[in-house]
Amino acid sequence: MSDRLGRAIEAFQEGHHKRAIMELNQIVFDEPNNWSARLYLGMACASSGDNNQALRQFYQIYLKCPYEDLREKARKVLPPKMSEQADAERAELGPVS
Repeated sequence: MSDRLGRAIEAFQEGHHKRAIMELNQIVFDEPNNWSARLYLGMACASSGDNNQALRQFYQIYLKCPYEDLREKARKVLPPKMSEQADAERAELGPVS
């Protein structure tokens, strides 16, 4: 885990959601496939009341993440219609790697 991600997670765990969101957004911008950062960004957004942004992050994880455990965590919070849509998209894209 990078120092940046560690600081962002620490901010989230201490309840500093706005700071965590700012740091996590930058990490995701710089590293779009940093799935842990996306997961924490989704959780921080949900905790701060930005459910639309949270769902976008969880959707991207479920759609594209190669790690089954993270995909499953994301799937659990998606509304059924969103997970069905992601399933259809994943079927078109083929295996995630």
